[in-house]
Amino acid sequence: MSTYTLTDNETETYKELTLTERSIYGSSRLGLESPELMVLASYDPEFDLEDMTYNQVIGDKMYELSNHLGNVLQVVTDRKLQVQLPDSEPGAEPLEGGVVDYYIADVVSQSDYYPFGMMLPNRNDNTPEYRYGFNGMEKDDEVKEIAGSEYTTEYRQYDPRIGRWTSLDPHMSRYPNQSPYVAYNNNPIYFIDPNGADGIATVDKENKTITVKQKFYYDTSDPNMKSQAIIEDRTFTSGYFAGETFKAEVTKMAESGFEKKDWIITDDDGVEWTVSFDIGFIGLETMEDVDKALADDPTANKLVYDPTLANAGEWRMKTTANGGARELALGAGRRQDQDGTTAIHEGGHGLGLPHSNEIAGSPLYGKGNGLGLDDGVYGIMSYAKQREVKDYEVAFIVQGAINLANSVNDNVVKVHITGFVDKRTEKFKEYPSTHDRIIE
Repeated sequence: MSTYTLTDNETETYKELTLTERSIYGSSRLGLESPELMVLASYDPEFDLEDMTYNQVIGDKMYELSNHLGNVLQVVTDRKLQVQLPDSEPGAEPLEGGVVDYYIADVVSQSDYYPFGMMLPNRNDNTPEYRYGFNGMEKDDEVKEIAGSEYTTEYRQYDPRIGRWTSLDPHMSRYPNQSPYVAYNNNPIYFIDPNGADGIATVDKENKTITVKQKFYYDTSDPNMKSQAIIEDRTFTSGYFAGETFKAEVTKMAESGFEKKDWIITDDDGVEWTVSFDIGFIGLETMEDVDKALADDPTANKLVYDPTLANAGEWRMKTTANGGARELALGAGRRQDQDGTTAIHEGGHGLGLPHSNEIAGSPLYGKGNGLGLDDGVYGIMSYAKQREVKDYEVAFIVQGAINLANSVNDNVVKVHITGFVDKRTEKFKEYPSTHDRIIE
């Protein structure tokens, strides 16, 4: 949905139509954009919106079709191509002005890869307009002037022809047993390394334990972090709550959230695992420091208070008009005397959880989200009046990591469990294994 403003100057004939606001959508609304884009202007005194004609550009949007490793296999546009079958007579030319028999996708790029990412000869056809390929990385063909010979990431360059990074691993001191130029632990079928960093979930297959670490940075210079009882307790000296002390949100998250105990869950194969969570909050002096910390650590998140957010809170996985990526935002709709379930709920999205109606094992699975239900205690990812973290939610978080760990021979495997992105895919409704990544 978009909002347009028509400016009509009473003293002149000049009129102007401006695009002032439009929604940004992914699987749901992500935010708003305010482009202030002038669509048209006219000095014609007879100018009337009803007389306007509109043009829609088809084919300027491109969508990538990827596999489980993030490899971009095909790219299609939002345009569909018409196909007419020949007349019934043998050898006849396609009909002109006839009925369209069917449509095919407008494929602008297609690629097949060797295991380490080099494109297969005669099995690729790429447009220079789309820059992403193996592991979803950005192609940088200008370096060697050969298509698909170089990829650039957040941290370094990669040559898929030799399966090696061309610069040192920024975390090489952590891995003294292997070359700092090695990619994917020499096993690109099971491992990916989208940006050269390391992960947050450790799966110990021998001892059947899983430790999930979640890290949040916040800006200590923001007075709301204290006044809104987010990082420190707040005692009221006047007003309705005079004499009462509200616990800090981070304290309530530790006492009532995923960290409150060790969880015993059973995986799809009937094996029991002990799952523990370690959620940390780190204060930095400025928001610039926070943003830099997130850039240096792609597994970390941000905790903010957004006074413009009418809701109690939201999880922002991608950068939108409202805020940055990997961001847990608490809003003006949150009450300090509540039990902290909003922050726990949004933090659950940061661990890959969708809402309760999309979590197998939830009593709300395939139904609504339980808004306003008061007949019991539901999962933390519901909207019921009483909610808490449930075993089936913990199992949902780690099942994908278990599947990935079982696919390799190592006893201890690190997995980057990514935040909730797309709740519409069929695979995600079971477990978000395609969103998690083995990185060590």
